[in-house]
Amino acid sequence: MTSTLSSPTLTQTQGSLPPAIRLQDVSKVFALPEGSFRALDHVTLQIERGDYCAIMGPSGSGKSTTMNIIGCLDRPSSGRYWLDGVEVSTLDDTALAHIRNQKIGFVFQQFHLLPALTALENVMMPLAYRQLSQKEQRQRAIRALEQMGLGDKTRQRPSQLSGGQQQRVAVARAIVTQPTLLLADEPTGALDSKTSDDVMEIFESLYAAGMTIVMVTHSPDVAKMARRIVHFADGQILRLEQVAEVVQLR
Repeated sequence: MTSTLSSPTLTQTQGSLPPAIRLQDVSKVFALPEGSFRALDHVTLQIERGDYCAIMGPSGSGKSTTMNIIGCLDRPSSGRYWLDGVEVSTLDDTALAHIRNQKIGFVFQQFHLLPALTALENVMMPLAYRQLSQKEQRQRAIRALEQMGLGDKTRQRPSQLSGGQQQRVAVARAIVTQPTLLLADEPTGALDSKTSDDVMEIFESLYAAGMTIVMVTHSPDVAKMARRIVHFADGQILRLEQVAEVVQLR
């Protein structure tokens, strides 16, 4: 199945730029004691630059495996993957780590903040791999926190922050390197409904600024904040859904 998600407006203005994500006939097989398990089965998917895509499906449907491959955290067993026009499916671990740090920001359900570090220090962490002075690292991290409305929380540790504030710190950490792609795995899964709305408003602003966003979620309401939804089942793409009307946050 060939699946293409694109924005007509973006496609018209981007000219010959390659898509943000292109998976071609990708399969992923895991070796288990009781035999092999095919997590992905010949998946072909294209997501254009600047798009906002949600991935949905039951447990074991292949959505998390797809995200791991898109995020250069894993490789396909077969098939090919291009990120911003560069084939990354055959790169070694060092090259994949470089791609992750340069192009991809990650947001996770459980935040993954280091408890001994302040919000500012957590956000600065990805910048340690950049050739930047300590001053520039701090300035960039402060700007990212201010963008999340947390300019007054730079010295707070995770235990001193609410769940919503911790997730906003995690988003600041994800965007501080100015990635072209933001990957979010159940970004609202540990949050109440009001805090979830706040986080999704941030995602909407990042999308409006031109960032490509791919998000895994179990929540239909959260998925409908995206512009397109990819439904997975049994390691394959079941269907694509164009969101007719973006849900208005209360």
